[in-house]
Amino acid sequence: MKMTAGINRGLSKQERLLAIAITVILLISMSMAAMLRTNVADASGDYQDEPYDFNLVLNSSDYSGERVKYNTSSVYMSVMSMTCPDFNVYTEGYHWVFVWQQWDDFTYQGSHGYVMDIGQTYDNPAHYEIWNEIVENNCSKMRLRGDRTSTAGIVNGVWSPDCQGSYTVINTW
Repeated sequence: MKMTAGINRGLSKQERLLAIAITVILLISMSMAAMLRTNVADASGDYQDEPYDFNLVLNSSDYSGERVKYNTSSVYMSVMSMTCPDFNVYTEGYHWVFVWQQWDDFTYQGSHGYVMDIGQTYDNPAHYEIWNEIVENNCSKMRLRGDRTSTAGIVNGVWSPDCQGSYTVINTW
């Protein structure tokens, strides 16, 4: 009995209840703030342009950096320079397959984008959007894949996983 009285001597019953209530309110507030932050990112998307550089060697692929895709919009891609006559581009998503994760092509209905050299320059880039099914397939992140089946070359530009605006769609067959 004395031990119990010694432990409780520091705070009254009202003070202990107040401390518990404040702790609960803080935990709820932090949880709601985290949920709000996630919903804002989902609604707004990732429109920040980041550079990509495809070094397209004959019959092989090169990849952009990995990014998170927040919404079901098209992927934005701008071509600023290319040293090959054309190339193919795909949107790949990282997702679970059985017990492991892997990269797979989630370009809309498997139709890759086809880009031709039309004289794109850094001062006059070509802007494209690529239809995809990244979010619909629950992918945790995405990237672009470029490839060539003939004539090697280098392609430079910028891209973002979520597209704002309307541009030429390059995978509509």
